[in-house]
This record gives sequence, structure tokens and C-alpha cells, in this order.
Amino acid sequence: MDKKEKKEYPQLTRELIVDGLRESGLKRGDAVFVHSSLKDLAPARQLLQLPEMGMPYLIEALKEVIGPSGLVAFPTLSFCFAQYKHHRGKVTIWDRETTPSRVGDITNYFLKGEGVKRSNHPTHSVAAWGARAREFVAHHSWNDGTAFHLGSPWGKLCYWDSYTLFLGTYMRTCTMVHAVEDWMKLPYMCEEEVVIMDENKNVKVVKVTGSPTGCRDFYNFRDTKVERRFLATDIYKSGKICMADLTLFKTRDFVRFLWQALKEDPWLLLHQDPKDEFCWPAGRAAEKYLASFSEPCPC
Repeated sequence: MDKKEKKEYPQLTRELIVDGLRESGLKRGDAVFVHSSLKDLAPARQLLQLPEMGMPYLIEALKEVIGPSGLVAFPTLSFCFAQYKHHRGKVTIWDRETTPSRVGDITNYFLKGEGVKRSNHPTHSVAAWGARAREFVAHHSWNDGTAFHLGSPWGKLCYWDSYTLFLGTYMRTCTMVHAVEDWMKLPYMCEEEVVIMDENKNVKVVKVTGSPTGCRDFYNFRDTKVERRFLATDIYKSGKICMADLTLFKTRDFVRFLWQALKEDPWLLLHQDPKDEFCWPAGRAAEKYLASFSEPCPC
């Protein structure tokens, strides 16, 4: 039996990424929030031969396309919940300067870059580079409001007319979904305890609100209800860079889409399964709540 031929992809270079980003419509002065997957960007045999697995190429390309007057941002989420022990049986303690991101190697590489600023939220922080990076990450701590409140970076992604970019990823990575759940005040968003190190280097347990605890239908799957509905719209552009699928859309357009879609289908983000101990009561509560919901989309 013949061995299966390896599919050939163009060599990953900074110039290749720059060209792909520009073809998508990104330009100097834009703000873009990036969800990325290193393993889906290029074949492993290519990445292993590149400096830092090719991560500098992506970050440098984004900065070149957007320019210093724009904004490049990444999610740098962490898992500092008091009830969980994810590293050698220990609870992760939030420290903006040292706690790593849990959402991929690229985000941690970005965090180390010169001029990058990070917000101070113990579970849903973001990091940004650009002329307004410090302003972008401000007002986002455990006690500033909910994890996604409108004055946080999550709200600024809408108010600043930003783009959202999926590069090698898809809807399951879109944390903005939870921002919409929070802004709609859906009844299944939770209060949780997290462990932080305060400004005096004391470790303490505090509460965060608007936390997206619990299961969702779109986690870790393709062809989900919300993804199918999103792909049926005309609010995104698609393309390819090396091995990675590219999807680009205005964050504001996505928020408006999801706001209306949830009003029409309260189960859109949840498993409609009576055996699901989180989703079933959450969906029933969302049905009741949204039946009389009339709040306008905030952006």
C-alpha cells in the first residue's frame, strides 16, 4: 500500500502572513483581537525549523500591518478559581506580571513583548500592544465590575470598532460570546471565588462576578448551533495563511448578531439535554428570562 502523500503548504514566513492579513482587509490604524492556534498555523515539520516555532513571524506581521497607531490584542485567560487545582495539586494564584496565559503558546509569547500591556482580571485578562494599549487594558480588575463589563477591554472591542480574527481557530475560541451573555445579564452567569496576590503581595480569596462557569454547546466542537448560524451570515471574510483558515469580522457586528440570535433561540449556546446538569436548568432559566427581554444591544 502506498504511503499517504503529505499535503504541501507554502513556507511560513513573516511576508506570507503580512500578505494574508492585508488581503483580509486589515490595515494600518485598525484594532484587532486575535484568536490563534500555533499547531494549525503550519505543519509541525515547518514550525520546528523556525525561530520560536514561527511565533515571532505572526506577531511581527500583525504589528507591521496594523502599525503603532493601531492595536493588536490577544486573550490571556488564566484559571485562578479557588476550587480548582490544576498545577501540581495547587491552586493558581493571579499575579498580572507572572501568571501565564492558559490559551496557547502564542499568547504567552505575545505577553513577553516590549510595550505589551495586560489587564488585571484574574480569569479573563487581555493583553495589547499599540498606541492606546494602556488605555485599552485599564479598568479591568476583579473589583471593577463583572468579568466582561462594558468599561473593560471586552466592551472597548466594540466601542473602538475593532476586528476579531480567527487564525487556525474557530467559534469555540470566541470569548466575546461570554461578554454578550454578561451584557444580556443571562441568569446562568455565575459568581466565583478566585485567588489573587494583591498590591502588598498578600494572597487572598476574592469574588468575581459574571463568570462563564459551566458547559456550553460550542466548546471543543465544530458545526455547532451558533457556528452554523454565524457562517450563514455575511458579516465575515475568510481566507487562508499557510495551513491556517482565517476568519475576520467586526466585533460589533458579531455582538449584534449574537444578541439577536439569543433572543430568538435561548438555547443557542447550550446543550438542550435534560441529562446535562448545567445546560438544562440554564436553558430553562434563559427561556423564561428572554421571553420578556427588550434591552437594546449596547453597541
